[in-house]
Amino acid sequence: MKKILPITSIILFFSVLSCLAESENLLQSASFEGLAAGTGIGEPWRTRARGEQTTIEVARPKDDASGNWVLVKDYDGQEKVYLYTDVPQVTKGTLSFRLYFPSSSATVGIYLRNSSLDKTQNNIIEFKCLEDSGNIYVGSNGDRQKLPVIASGAEYLSFDIEFDATDAGEKIDVYVNDATGRHLIHSMLSPDGHPIDTVMITTDTQTAGSEFYVGDLKLLRG
Repeated sequence: MKKILPITSIILFFSVLSCLAESENLLQSASFEGLAAGTGIGEPWRTRARGEQTTIEVARPKDDASGNWVLVKDYDGQEKVYLYTDVPQVTKGTLSFRLYFPSSSATVGIYLRNSSLDKTQNNIIEFKCLEDSGNIYVGSNGDRQKLPVIASGAEYLSFDIEFDATDAGEKIDVYVNDATGRHLIHSMLSPDGHPIDTVMITTDTQTAGSEFYVGDLKLLRG
């Protein structure tokens, strides 16, 4: 006689599948782990680092166990150094990453974009650190608010940015992770919520001297 699975088992099975789908790291294929130290970044990332004073390469901070890091250097005041990759469209999710500044603060931009929008409107989520002050700002399309943390000196910083394109606008929550846990440090609602389909890491054209590591990138849906 054919066995029939109890309905509770079926529900549990599909619940597990749903959780796995929601927790999938959409940047797994864009991981730097497994690449040889000192090599450039290839597909699915697209990069720009031109001239002797700019670098994008696989490297990890000294003594860190993770191999999922990239080093970005920009000592060219006219050049913008960047790497970006496409991701499946996400309306609600969490971007997680770590930063390490070897000696001082740097100009760092981490953007979640919508490629179908005009350039004046496509930065759905902006995370930006300024080299002169170490101040960190989060927002959307230039409307950014300062976080209550500063990047200064040789240190690691770990962030989770939760985003949700609601009817009211883009809901953004920022968490910092440290030895004591995960802490909500900033919440905001930006007008015009949109899904994102691109992740970009960049310096700036006015950067005098930026050197930083970014690693353990994860983009989780839901």
